[in-house]
Parts: sequence; C-alpha cells; structure tokens
Amino acid sequence: MEKFDSWNQTCSQHDLSPAMATEHHCDLWEPLRCADTDADCRRMVGQMPPEYTSRYLALRAGGPIARKVWGPERQVAMVIGDTLFVHGGLTKEFIDSGCSAPDDMHQAVSAWMSGEQDHIDNNNNNDSEC
Repeated sequence: MEKFDSWNQTCSQHDLSPAMATEHHCDLWEPLRCADTDADCRRMVGQMPPEYTSRYLALRAGGPIARKVWGPERQVAMVIGDTLFVHGGLTKEFIDSGCSAPDDMHQAVSAWMSGEQDHIDNNNNNDSEC
C-alpha cells in the first residue's frame, strides 16, 4: 500500500526531473481523488483505512491505472487456434448473455475500466449485438 502513497507523493511534485518521472511511471499519474459527483467513490474512501486510499483511487474503474494500463489497448480475451484465452475467466451469466466473443468481452470490460460504465453490462453493449 505504501508504494501507491509514495507514487502519488513523488509524481505530484512539479519540479520532478524527467529521469525521476520516467523511473516512477509518472506518465500514468494524475491527482488521486474522487470526483465531486462520485458519491460511491467518496463512500468507499470514507470506509477504508487511509493507507488503502491511494491504491483504491489508482486502480478502481475510471482511475488512472485502470484507464491507461488496462484500457482499450489491452485485450481481455484472445482466440488462438481453437482455444479461447481469457484474463480472469468467464462466468456462466456472461456466456449465456451472448457476449462471449472476444471483441464483445473486451468492449464491455474496457467501458467499465475506463469509467464509462459503472458495471459490466452484458446485455447492453453499445456497439455490439449483445
């Protein structure tokens, strides 16, 4: 947990050298806070021990790491030959929803991780037939 606090403190410095910024991956950093309109985020932060706050804010759906590292360019599923590889597995509900093609899964997870949706919506995927 301390690493996220350290990352937040280091990258928030305005006089950071380029080498230091690169070493600490400050290209992923942005101020870690809940939006004024995000009541769920503020509720979660209020319920957790302070040492977990930076980690939660960085990794949560819509947070900087979720958007920039696990965002649209990362695939959550891939077919190689006749084998489906999936990061994290599949639930029966997801398969039964009809959104089991890799592109459908990726689109649903990306929308959630970017913060565009507050949950993974198997039945209302914007650009697919799911």
